[in-house]
Amino acid sequence: MVTNFANSSHSAALRATLTWTPTSLPVLHRILTDQPDILTRKDAQGDTILHFLAEGGNATAFRELFEGGLLTRSNGGGGGELRTWNWRGDTVLHEAARFGRVNVVEIIMERERELVSERNAMGGTPLYLAAANGEREVFNLLKVAAACEEVLRRDDGCTILHAAIMGEHYSLAMEIVEIFPNLAGAHDKNGNTALNMLASKPVSFKSGSSYWLRNLGSRPFIPLQFLLSLVYLLVPWVNGVHEVKKKHACALNLAKRLIAEEEDWSHYTNSCGRYNHDDDDDRPIITTKTRRNPLLQAAENGIQELVEEILGKFPEAAYCVDSNGKNIFHIAVEKKDERMYWFLKKNVARKEGMMAALDHGRNSILHLATKPDANPRVLLGSMNQMAWDVYWFKV
Repeated sequence: MVTNFANSSHSAALRATLTWTPTSLPVLHRILTDQPDILTRKDAQGDTILHFLAEGGNATAFRELFEGGLLTRSNGGGGGELRTWNWRGDTVLHEAARFGRVNVVEIIMERERELVSERNAMGGTPLYLAAANGEREVFNLLKVAAACEEVLRRDDGCTILHAAIMGEHYSLAMEIVEIFPNLAGAHDKNGNTALNMLASKPVSFKSGSSYWLRNLGSRPFIPLQFLLSLVYLLVPWVNGVHEVKKKHACALNLAKRLIAEEEDWSHYTNSCGRYNHDDDDDRPIITTKTRRNPLLQAAENGIQELVEEILGKFPEAAYCVDSNGKNIFHIAVEKKDERMYWFLKKNVARKEGMMAALDHGRNSILHLATKPDANPRVLLGSMNQMAWDVYWFKV
């Protein structure tokens, strides 16, 4: 049973931790000397004093607690103050890794190196959290202790490369591919590879951003978009613009590297649509599986650069269809992505059959060109909608 005295001592220890002052360490030392169990007592969120110290990057407190004998090693076994979980299943090292507290990570790794393989409730290791949050320094400290590939994956199959891409930390993702090239083709439980993740990030590429002049009209206020495009082109040293351009360049370089790591495209095309024949019907039907083709994802999201890079190495990738029976021409026309359409028409061989094909709904590209609920790359008023549809019908 927790006494009122113990509760007040825990509250005092938390106050000393959260409002750190020069007197906090002596207060904490006195309380923990009398009641060492307070070190592992949890608040409503399951966090201990150590979790808060790690989050705040208080390396001095950790060093003093270790040297004063108030914080001990677990000798590689279960238990130990540093192995206490919060409600997310995070240990102290998870918290330090998430917030990039390099000094705290160094101190913990000197004494509890085994914590690098500890998993939280989702199966994420401290290394995974460092990658997910773009904490490069912490990542470089922890990767040395990554003795097995299991440390690189979460329970759902997501790898540290997936994590870096989901967080849009593309320079770190490139470093991960350099160190662990086998992760380029690794997939999660849904079959998504790193390239799938990248193909779902249109704003990370120039062609998907409002800075591209060819996207003029894709935002409600055209004059502002035009001004942003000019700044992007003519004043690249403006801080915000520089960061955006750097992000676009890193994303494209990562895409090129991931595509270079692909030996063939069959693990995407074989699990996408395949043309077969039904015994009761002479017309071809299409059967599909669940894994998505990054090429079709890129086309759906209007990522011109990614489409060009994939088809540059794997031209046969164009002849796949999605779960709705749509090929890449269907997708470009349905999205009313004119630049994508003309690129495909110029560069895809044997395009006539693809342009004449029907999807599962028996729609040709002419049907899709005038589809009312299509999502065009340019915002149109009602006065221009009919002219736009007629244009696509003629194209």
